[in-house]
Amino acid sequence: MLNVFSAGLKWQLCFEPSLSWDIKMLDIQTLAKIARFNSRRESMKRNCILIAAVCLVVLSLTQVASAQDAKVAGSWDLSAPGRDGNIATQTLTLQQDGTKLTGTMKGQRGEAPVTGTISGSNISFSVTRTTPNGEVKIDYTGTVSGDAMKGTLTVMGNNAEWTAKRSAGGGAGN
Repeated sequence: MLNVFSAGLKWQLCFEPSLSWDIKMLDIQTLAKIARFNSRRESMKRNCILIAAVCLVVLSLTQVASAQDAKVAGSWDLSAPGRDGNIATQTLTLQQDGTKLTGTMKGQRGEAPVTGTISGSNISFSVTRTTPNGEVKIDYTGTVSGDAMKGTLTVMGNNAEWTAKRSAGGGAGN
């Protein structure tokens, strides 16, 4: 298609399927209608993009609000199977500085330092205990839901489930 403007008129030279050339004249009114249609179409596109952008921002803010790190500082009663298979309960005391966790684990075998991280509701921490056979590292991973935690611990290649609940009077907060 070939377009030519002349004295306020637009001439279109069109190649028709019948292999002949056809010259069409579009007057100013027709051109104005086409321009208004295109303008409305562009305006609708802009509005759709604006609405999509607003939705994206709202969803992002919702995600950020829900992705805040759980508050785990305080004392917890952590239960996990012991070497004999019976459930042993230990006291896990955590301090929280943003996503960084430090603290102690106190049980029948004494007290050991804890280091770890929290990301949203996902928690991971490690305890290294000194035994007569050397140091043994226990890795804990899990999730936090209010005043409860649960997950899997790994020690010397073996896995076991663990649970924890906030100790009575153990406090919440940082």
